[in-house]
Amino acid sequence: WKFYTPIMTSVDLAAYAESKGYGVMDIIPKGTGYWLNLNTSIELFLKGINADTTKDTAPATENGTLTWNGVKMNSLSYSSVYLGCKPSLNITNISNSSKSVLLTFDVIVNSVNVGQIPFSTRGLAPGGTAELSFQAVLANSNFIECGKFSLQFNAAASINL
Repeated sequence: WKFYTPIMTSVDLAAYAESKGYGVMDIIPKGTGYWLNLNTSIELFLKGINADTTKDTAPATENGTLTWNGVKMNSLSYSSVYLGCKPSLNITNISNSSKSVLLTFDVIVNSVNVGQIPFSTRGLAPGGTAELSFQAVLANSNFIECGKFSLQFNAAASINL
């Protein structure tokens, strides 16, 4: 079993989990089920993407879609380049007006956020699709190979341009 709660510090969380014989959960991997123990009803939202960079093309979420401000994120893909790994994001404008956005993703290595990468587009027409690429991913000024990191969508750091 693994345990997580957002109301504890990381030190308190680790101590509590260990006292119960649990591990600490920091991500929810694809293909697994979870139960929630609540004392009140909640509305649960999918917060981000954790794509598997060991595959050529990975779905943006478990069901293949994540939307933010009228932009649907269809897929993430990765290609090995000379110095590391180059991610690409395929998006569609599902709104009724042109979209200019900066979509920000946290770079996660060994469960640690080591930085962020942006994908941006300007003037994407309604119904239009774009393939957005980013240079090779860096952590601490070092390039990271495909399969050595994951990307998680960060809605709080994303903006309309």
